[in-house]
Amino acid sequence: MKSMENENLIKIMANFENLVSQLYMEYSLQLPELRSFWERLSKEELGHEAALNNLFSKVEGRTVFLDNHKFKISSIYLTSKYCSEKIEEAKKGITPIHALSISLDLEKAMIENKYFEVFQSDILELKNTFKTLENETIDHLKRVRDMWTEEREKIGIDNSAI
Repeated sequence: MKSMENENLIKIMANFENLVSQLYMEYSLQLPELRSFWERLSKEELGHEAALNNLFSKVEGRTVFLDNHKFKISSIYLTSKYCSEKIEEAKKGITPIHALSISLDLEKAMIENKYFEVFQSDILELKNTFKTLENETIDHLKRVRDMWTEEREKIGIDNSAI
């Protein structure tokens, strides 16, 4: 990577994955009935952080372009701030539906904001890493949505309109 902006962005993205992991770990502490669900997601988010940190060392000094048309850098800052706020809120207690709703928003935001399309490069490892992260985030979104639906049904909310 030649640009300090690119290097900083990968570090910021890795930090964001760590924040999401912390949030999910807090949910595991606050919601013992869903502890294994949240712990698994938290662990997977730490894997995302590690993949980004590993990627940084492999592409350092190589040409990588930041695609400002697909990804707005400000969105990662705003989402990181939102995540930090939600960690603090969760420490005060949270319902399963509320935690799952926040998680849905976070996972959807990563996909909708094209989080995994931030860089353009011919570096195969970069492409593969971001494709893997995107696929795993899509899987997180599906699992969270399924659990959200299940939890809503437990408390008698009709999901037929969803």
